[in-house]
Amino acid sequence: MSKVLCIEIGREMTKICEMDYKTKNPKVYHCIELPTPAGAVVDGYLAEDRLTGLKNSMQIALTEKKIKTKKVIFSIFSSKIITREVVLPAVRTGQIQNVIEANISEYFPIEPEDYVIAHSVLTTFSEGENARRHRTLIFAAEKKLVRAYEALAVECGWVLENIDYAGNGIYQAARSLVKEQTGMFVKAETENTMVSIIKNGTLMLQRIVNYGVNSDSEDQEMLISSLLRIEDFYLLQSEENKIDHIFVTGKGAEDSVFVASIGKQTNISCNRVERLQEIRLLQASQGVRVYRFVSCIGAGIAPVGLTTQIKKGKQETDYFHASMLLIILFLVLGGAIISSSVLPYLAELEKEQELKQLEETYIPAKAVYERYMALSELYEQIDYANRLTEHANDGLLQFLNELEKKLPSDVRVKEFQSDDEQAVIQMVVADKETAARVIHTLREFDSIMSLSVKDVVEESEDETKEKEVSFLINCMYVQPEITQPEESGTVATDGTAVE
Repeated sequence: MSKVLCIEIGREMTKICEMDYKTKNPKVYHCIELPTPAGAVVDGYLAEDRLTGLKNSMQIALTEKKIKTKKVIFSIFSSKIITREVVLPAVRTGQIQNVIEANISEYFPIEPEDYVIAHSVLTTFSEGENARRHRTLIFAAEKKLVRAYEALAVECGWVLENIDYAGNGIYQAARSLVKEQTGMFVKAETENTMVSIIKNGTLMLQRIVNYGVNSDSEDQEMLISSLLRIEDFYLLQSEENKIDHIFVTGKGAEDSVFVASIGKQTNISCNRVERLQEIRLLQASQGVRVYRFVSCIGAGIAPVGLTTQIKKGKQETDYFHASMLLIILFLVLGGAIISSSVLPYLAELEKEQELKQLEETYIPAKAVYERYMALSELYEQIDYANRLTEHANDGLLQFLNELEKKLPSDVRVKEFQSDDEQAVIQMVVADKETAARVIHTLREFDSIMSLSVKDVVEESEDETKEKEVSFLINCMYVQPEITQPEESGTVATDGTAVE
C-alpha cells in the first residue's frame, strides 16, 4: 500500500500528514505541525527566496520523526484560486476535463494559458431533465502559484504526486460526518475563512470569506456576520434547506469562545471537529488536534489535480546540508540549556528588590483603595435593585421605531406580537433577495439576541399581481444579565467601610 505526505503550508503553521494514498479507509501514521518561516507564504503563494528555509524546517521535522516517505501532495488554501459550479453534458467521465478546457472562457474571465484547470464531479443526475448530466465544481489556479509548490518538491527531493485545493480536501475528509444530515464546515484561519455546506455527503455550497481569526475582535465579528449571510442565502434557496450542525476546523477551532459565539448567534449546535469517520489514526498520531489537519488529510483521499505538465522525478537528497543544520541546532540548544540555569536566578533576585521598593511606595494608597472598594460595592447593590424592575417590553417603542427606520419602505408587516422574551413578526416582501436583506438587517439590531425564520411562502393575492414572499420571523430579545452582588459585609448604609 502506497504512503504519501500531505502538506498544507499556512502563513503561521505548516501541517504534514503521513497517510495511505487513495484508499477507502486510510490510516494516518503521523501528524506534524511546525512554524512556517516568516514571510514564506501569503494567501497560499510561496516566496521564491524562502523555499530553502521552508525546505530545511520541514526536513528537520521529518527526520526527527524518522519519516522517509518521498511521495508528496500539497494542499493549497488561497482566496486566489477561483471556483465555479456548472452542469456539464452527459459525457463519459474521462471526457469531462476536455469539455471544460474547450469551454473555459465561458466559465472564467481569464487567459487560459496562465492558469491550471481542474475539476471535481459532485453529482451525476440519475433522472429528470438533467439525467446523466454532471454537476461539477471547476477550479482555476494561476500557474505562478502552482509552479512554486512544484519547485519546492524538487528542492526537497520529493516525488510530486498531486496538488489539491483545501476546499476539496475539507469536502473529501468531512463529508462522512453528515451522511444523512446537513453540516456547515468553517475552516477559520489567520487570513481567510472557508465555508462549506455539505448535505447528505454532497457539497452544496462553498465560499471564501476575507476575514480570519487574528487578534482583531472586529474581524471575528465580521466573520460571524458573514457566516450568517451565507446561512440565510442557503436557507432561502429552498424550503427543504436547513443546517443541522456547524463544525469548526483550522486555527479558529482552538478558540472555544469563538466556537461558542457561532453557535449562539446562529442558534445551531456548533463544535470543533474532534474526529473523522473512516479515518484511522495510528498510535503515533493519537492525541493530535484533528481539527487542524482536516483539509490536509482530505488531500490524500481524492485530490483534484492542480498540477502543470512538468516531469516529476526523484531527486538526490542533500544529506550533507541536512547534517550540518542538525549539528548547528544541537549547539544552539546546548548553549540555551546552560544559560537557562543561571540567568533566571539573577533575574529573580532583581525582581525581589523591585517588589520590596514598590510595597513601600504603595502603602499610603491602601486606605484610598479600601474606601473606593466600599463605595463600589454599595453602588453595585443599588444598581442591582434598580435593574430588577426592568422588562424587555420597556423598550418596545424604541424597537418599533428602529423597525420603521431601517426596514425598506416596501416591506409590509401583516402581524406583530411581543412579550418580555420575544417578538413574532409576519412580513411580506417582493422577492427572496429582499427577504434575505431584511433578515440580515434584523440580525444587527442590538435588542435582538437570536432570530429564526420559517414558513417562507411565495404567494399572490390574485392572478393579476406578481407573487410576493411571505415569511415568519421569531426574534428573541436580549435578556439583561442581572447578577446579585456578593455581600461581603464591609459596606455600611452611608457608604463607609465597616472595620
